Amino acid sequence: MNWIRFQEPWWLLVLIPVALGLWWSAPRIRGMAKGRKRVALVVRGVLATLLALALASPQIRWRNEGVTTIFVMDVSDSMPEALRDTAAKFVDSAFRKAGSKDKVGLVVFGRQPSVELLPRSTATLGAIRSVIDGSGSDVASAVRLGSALLQAGSDRRIVVLTDGNETQGDAVEAVRAIAADGVVVDAVDLKNLATREEVAVISVEGPDQTRPDQPFDLRVVVDSTLETTGILTVDRDGVAVSSTRVKLQPGHNALLVQDKVTGPGFYRYRATLAAEKDTDPRNNVGMAFVSAKDRMRVMVVKGPTADDSLATALEKGGISVDRRTSATMPNRPDQIQPYDAVFLNNVPAQEFTDAQMEAYRAACRDTGVGLAMVGGEDSYLSGGWYGTSVAEALPVDLDVRNRKTFPSTSLVIIADASGSMQMQEGGVEKIKLAARAAAQTVRMLSANDRLAVGGSSNGIEWVFPMGPVGDRKGAIDQVMRLKVNGGGIYIRPSINKARQVMEAEQTKVRHILMICDGDDSTDWDTALDTARILFQQKITTSVIAVGEGKNVPMLRSLAAAGGGQFFLATKAGQLPAIVTQDTAVMARSAIVEEPFYPKIVGFDDAIRGLDRTPALLAYNLVDTRPTARTSLVTHKEDPLLATWQYGLGASMAFMSDAQPKWAAQWVGWDGFSTFWSQAARSIARRGLSGKYSVQVTPGEGRAMVTVKAVDPGSESRPPDGVTVSGPDGKATQVTLKAVGPGEYQGSFDAAGMGSYIVAVSDKADGQARVSTSGFSVAYPPEYRSTMVNSPLLAQIAESGQGELIPVDKPDRAVRPTKNPGSTLVEVWPWLIGLSLLLLPLDVAVRRLTVSVFSLVRWKRLAPEQAVVLQTASRLKAAKKRAVEPIAPTVEVKPRLEPPKPQPTPQSTPPPKKTEGSTANRLLDAKKNRRDKL
Repeated sequence: MNWIRFQEPWWLLVLIPVALGLWWSAPRIRGMAKGRKRVALVVRGVLATLLALALASPQIRWRNEGVTTIFVMDVSDSMPEALRDTAAKFVDSAFRKAGSKDKVGLVVFGRQPSVELLPRSTATLGAIRSVIDGSGSDVASAVRLGSALLQAGSDRRIVVLTDGNETQGDAVEAVRAIAADGVVVDAVDLKNLATREEVAVISVEGPDQTRPDQPFDLRVVVDSTLETTGILTVDRDGVAVSSTRVKLQPGHNALLVQDKVTGPGFYRYRATLAAEKDTDPRNNVGMAFVSAKDRMRVMVVKGPTADDSLATALEKGGISVDRRTSATMPNRPDQIQPYDAVFLNNVPAQEFTDAQMEAYRAACRDTGVGLAMVGGEDSYLSGGWYGTSVAEALPVDLDVRNRKTFPSTSLVIIADASGSMQMQEGGVEKIKLAARAAAQTVRMLSANDRLAVGGSSNGIEWVFPMGPVGDRKGAIDQVMRLKVNGGGIYIRPSINKARQVMEAEQTKVRHILMICDGDDSTDWDTALDTARILFQQKITTSVIAVGEGKNVPMLRSLAAAGGGQFFLATKAGQLPAIVTQDTAVMARSAIVEEPFYPKIVGFDDAIRGLDRTPALLAYNLVDTRPTARTSLVTHKEDPLLATWQYGLGASMAFMSDAQPKWAAQWVGWDGFSTFWSQAARSIARRGLSGKYSVQVTPGEGRAMVTVKAVDPGSESRPPDGVTVSGPDGKATQVTLKAVGPGEYQGSFDAAGMGSYIVAVSDKADGQARVSTSGFSVAYPPEYRSTMVNSPLLAQIAESGQGELIPVDKPDRAVRPTKNPGSTLVEVWPWLIGLSLLLLPLDVAVRRLTVSVFSLVRWKRLAPEQAVVLQTASRLKAAKKRAVEPIAPTVEVKPRLEPPKPQPTPQSTPPPKKTEGSTANRLLDAKKNRRDKL
């Protein structure tokens, strides 16, 4: 022990009033013996002193004994099996060489760390039981976890065993942080053990942008640990363009492949190397993107009921058009990048998956691709787009059910709650997807609309009995309670129950929606007749069949008999869009079918040069968002053409269609092609006009983006922003820093596998201009490195004020420290404990009176003697009571008068005394007194 200190010493001042109080109270204590009073005052003083010392928070510094060592061992995929075995043997040997006062523990790590062995005095290393994700290496997290296991009272050390190829975190910074707290960090030198034969494709580099028919070079960088040969194959979008035998030397190898493209687009190149000598083939693939620009390119995705009028009009306007359907449209964000704008022409939402919707929204928001939705019967609210991610990108709001012009509505939704709906799709039970679909309907209805939602299996269980929607949040909470009850869906009882509920309703629109299993819908009986009767009463019935099956034809007939719509949901995930579409159509809340002439109310590039337009026959009903720009409206002042800026891109909404149904007069109009080509150009992505060149270089877990001004002399500022869209669909903003005249750099995390799209934006001329490039991570960065990162190991040892331990000297890992440290120990818990022990003594001294002599005498007797003495005392007392005569009972009579003189013989003899009670004797005495008188 070196010294003691108090963290809050001012509490020691409490001892002054304590001492004064004891001094003042000493002469005033009454009824207590002098010695006992002194003992009470001493106990009370000690108790108060202990409490005051505890409040002052004392700490004692004790010299440490032994060393607690935590071994941090890398078990990631970049560690060869032989290297892992060597590291394990090193740890086991170090465990055995630890001293009697030492403690050892083990943390293993890959992408995340895990505690394999808590610190203990003796240990041996067996098989690793922790389950570790080996696709990454996070040395920093492992070191921090190891430091948290170090115990007080001993010196602390961490020993790191790794190849040093970290893919995330900063090991050196983590080591510096814990070294500042007195923890020594050693590293084990494994550099002489990584002799495996390994070849890896490090990167594929190409030009940021090129032009069609212009040759360019692809640079494939390969790392090799030995001299070998192999075949390098390069393909463009899956079509091989080159296959070459190459010779590799130890170290870096740069291989050039020349190619050219014949048209504009966003091309993905993949390089694959088949080496003769190689250990891990997973790292023999690399990918890159090359963008070729010519004229503007637009993709038109048409729905099942749309025609090619829109695509033809765009082509007449000099725009390159790629015609797609829902079956052939792109699914990934990188596949959308070849296009400057995307038109969704009367496409229902059920044709899209959630991932596809998110990809199109991200393409507009993060990379500047224009997004336009063209109306029709299968678009907007009637197309089921309400609440989708694409709808969020549009300049219009689809929530229009609160308008007073809509008829009052009653809706009954009966969903299949049989056992088959318990199966999961995308990690979510089908019944939950059905509940989400019903909840989506609640959002569309107004508070005064009436709704009933129930599940059908062995019976009908209403989770939301028929009544007004009211508070939407409360209604949604009830609807989401829909659950599986077993059995199967019975059609006849279900539609009869719906009929019973619906015939009591007095609203103008009454509609039944049944969600049924396409392969397990039973008990039909009179169901079709009931649907026809309901239809005659103006109660319509729609049916959604979940999955293909034998009952689909009957379900289709049920919808036809009920005068409603039939939908086939091949996936349960389509239910929300389908239910929204059916609800909008049955209430006729989404479409206004009246001829009208559009009115120009604002300026937009789409209507430049147009002073009037032909009539339209119908339009989708929407509301304009507050920040959107409306240039065309209907005869009822409803928005017809609206645009706005959404992130880096622009989006457009045209509420009528672009085919000979609602726009019959427009299709034959001379300005039809002009209008749509101008509309496409107004939202299309604009390039940076040659102001900057962008280069993206992927590395180990991170990527570097370099932006260079074409004319650095005139360009004095960086572009406005750099946005990176990762494989998970999330957008990240990259901060650029100047590294030279007109040159800026920034880095971002690129550890996940997949495609990364980098968009550089600038608004110097008032318009958002975007240049995109990208790259792909073909395999986890963990597989990239093939050699031990010796410089990092040396830096870890230096930053941790430790040693770079040779792998053949495990005893150095548990060596005693040169200058044993000390540990501060909190004393206040012990003081509080002593106070609690003294408290009963303090009470006893003041409240109990015990003879000291008796206590001493009783204490001196042996337990057996005490028992004998007690027994003898009881026997003596009993004997004494037995020999003593019993004293007669003496009656005490009340003395009323002096005793009478004895009568003479001649006098009348006194009455004979009789034994009796005290009452009789008193009566006799009273009589004698009366006679005397």
